[in-house]
Amino acid sequence: MKKIIFTRPEDGGVSIVCPAPKSSIEQMVGSLTDEQYEALVMERSIPENAINVREIEDTDFPTVDGFRDAWEDGGDKININLIKAKDINLGRLRQKRDSLLDTYDKLLARAMEIGTEQEVDNLKTKKQQLRDATEPLKALTNPTSIDEIIQLTPSLDEY
Repeated sequence: MKKIIFTRPEDGGVSIVCPAPKSSIEQMVGSLTDEQYEALVMERSIPENAINVREIEDTDFPTVDGFRDAWEDGGDKININLIKAKDINLGRLRQKRDSLLDTYDKLLARAMEIGTEQEVDNLKTKKQQLRDATEPLKALTNPTSIDEIIQLTPSLDEY
């Protein structure tokens, strides 16, 4: 049996069911026909309120990692909702940036006490660069591809 997908009505997201092999299930419940196996998988794995329940091939899933929460059922394959993907990357970027800003706040406080004016200015510049790091991605109002979103998301590794 292939993987099964369905749309969750509460949030529009896509859930995936990877059925256990028929032989494994038969060890628990006894011998099953193919039809009984499929019926059992559907009964135990798919919620009653599921929408658009169907089997899917592995080739119909997106090849880009990291955007699972932005997947939507496109009918023939799984698509990535680009607005949701942008928001996901923006959230990740903000989380990483905020952690770095906390570190720079401590360094700046220390530099203001015992450092030079140059050290203070350098730290202030770094903090402003971190604050500005989200601007290109925030300015992207209508993304056209996942690659565009990825390209506009800085790694912040240089900080």
